[in-house]
Amino acid sequence: MAETAVAAATETKGRTAEDKVLQEPIRVTLGGAEYTIPLLPYIEAKEFRKQYLKLLKHMAPLSDKDKENPADVLEMLSLMGEQMPDECVDLFFVYAKSLPRQHIEETATEPELQVAVGEVFRVANPLSWADVISG
Repeated sequence: MAETAVAAATETKGRTAEDKVLQEPIRVTLGGAEYTIPLLPYIEAKEFRKQYLKLLKHMAPLSDKDKENPADVLEMLSLMGEQMPDECVDLFFVYAKSLPRQHIEETATEPELQVAVGEVFRVANPLSWADVISG
């Protein structure tokens, strides 16, 4: 039964081309309840973009770590297991500021949060501007 709940929480429909064209809000399920996250106007999403890039810079040194060195592995696990989830959830709520954060943090499962964070990151990813620039 627990496996079914995890599978359901991690299943994502993603945004269709129609959702993108019609500027439909992001829909996520957290704590068993469905929420809609409105797409933010460019200026309101500015803080999200700044913090998203800061998070990527924070993660970049992980790629240089020696995965055979126990000290490096422990450092990576500490960062990914302790800091990264909290930083990602914090960033999620920078974008999804209309949602009831405390209630969601008390009721949502980790797989639900992972899916929701991923949906927001896909929509509001500042790196997608590279596609626009490169044509």
